[in-house]
Amino acid sequence: MISQSVPDIDLEDLDAEQAKLSLESQKRQFAPEYSQSAYDSMLMNEFAIGDYISLKDSSVNLNDSTRRHMVTLLEALNLEKDYKEETLFLATSLADRYLVNLAIFNEKPPCLIQLAIVCTLMSAKLE
Repeated sequence: MISQSVPDIDLEDLDAEQAKLSLESQKRQFAPEYSQSAYDSMLMNEFAIGDYISLKDSSVNLNDSTRRHMVTLLEALNLEKDYKEETLFLATSLADRYLVNLAIFNEKPPCLIQLAIVCTLMSAKLE
């Protein structure tokens, strides 16, 4: 019979086994001596997508501080609504990509507050 060959197991046993595997995987870190330097280099290479900030012939007149204010608003919205960190990154990426397209087609930028709100809502729906 099939029921005789299947061992008795319950959900408590499964949970205990998964918790044990989870703890073992959390203790390991691949190349920990390189983690901080990799993180530092990623922070140094962080930049806006595209080059809409330095385009002189574009109607998108944004500078670094204006973009920084938009990202600060995105961070505040993300914190207020308690969204995931990935939602913040996706919202920033969406806003940057939208501004790049505006610069390519030489159109005027929208209100950055509205852009930040819409990008946050879109990224929250995607997440």
